[in-house]
Amino acid sequence: TCTVPLLRMNRVQQLETLSQQTGQMVTAMERFNRLATDLANERTLLAWIRTAMAGIRTVFVFYAIDGVNTLWDYGVSASEILMAVLVLVLLFTGRSRYYAIKELILKREPPA
Repeated sequence: TCTVPLLRMNRVQQLETLSQQTGQMVTAMERFNRLATDLANERTLLAWIRTAMAGIRTVFVFYAIDGVNTLWDYGVSASEILMAVLVLVLLFTGRSRYYAIKELILKREPPA
């Protein structure tokens, strides 16, 4: 906010004032863009967690399945274990991706 009207200022003062106002607007836009990117990053993390929870549900469904013979029992057990490992991989991948992106968002000048 300027206390002196722009008409009474000389040309140099007008340009300096406009430059300051433009700088403030650019800073506000950068903050807004960073906020929008941060919110998108959080939504992506929630999608990773939602997918992992669907995997957990599938693991519990696999526990209810019985094999017809020994070979099928081994197959069902292997599926249970692999699905549980997949859930853990999803959780750790989503978490590490979230924090890596968050670190980039917080930098003043993001890498090229």
